[in-house]
Amino acid sequence: MMSGVSETVDYQLRKMFEAVDHPDQYLRINTEMMDAKPDMDDASPENLLALKQTGTACAEKFEEQLERFAQRLIENA
Repeated sequence: MMSGVSETVDYQLRKMFEAVDHPDQYLRINTEMMDAKPDMDDASPENLLALKQTGTACAEKFEEQLERFAQRLIENA
């Protein structure tokens, strides 16, 4: 059920940025949680490490898109 809500928000944001002729100023990245638990109250050392590893893997996987997006933000600052 939650993915339907996030997909709707993603669609709406894409349309909003397209409407103002800046579709390149919106970036959405989805990733799998790997070994991390998505529970908001799980601050165990094991889960924090797993979350960090998931974030690092995600940043590496989407490095090109993130670099391009950061450059656009810098140019528009």
